[in-house]
Amino acid sequence: MSNFVSQHRVTALLSATFITSSAWSKPPAGDTQCNVVECPAGSKVLSYATPSDPYFACPTAELSDYTVVVLGLTSFTYTMTGRSPNISPTTGEPEYEGKTADLITQYRVAAGVHTFDQAIAKCQKGKHGQKLVVANNPARGASAWVFIDGKPGGGFWVAKAHLNLR
Repeated sequence: MSNFVSQHRVTALLSATFITSSAWSKPPAGDTQCNVVECPAGSKVLSYATPSDPYFACPTAELSDYTVVVLGLTSFTYTMTGRSPNISPTTGEPEYEGKTADLITQYRVAAGVHTFDQAIAKCQKGKHGQKLVVANNPARGASAWVFIDGKPGGGFWVAKAHLNLR
């Protein structure tokens, strides 16, 4: 594992522990998040990210959904317990047992990776304030496929909670 990827993973996971999950946080725009309101294909949206509330732009919905679940559960655990979860040295994910562990495994397998490091190495850290257009917003899943406004093609999948209607 490269030091950059490992540092990136730890930064992302630790950042997520000191905030409430993006599913609960309120970006300045209010109730315009695409995980709360309809953002059908063709909708113009603005990306939302801060150093303490990051997201990843990924080439597949499965990779994006996996990063959303890992960051969200990490943040949720901190919010509910006041402590960061242990991070597995094997998978780079927060360590859970039972159904939560099974859920993370299902998302990791669907993403086609063995570790969180592998997933984020295939993605890019999301940027705040990007003007985007929704190309596909499946009813199921935590991510939408978007492209940069004025530059169709080369789309990427982003957490719906990090997209706000504009």
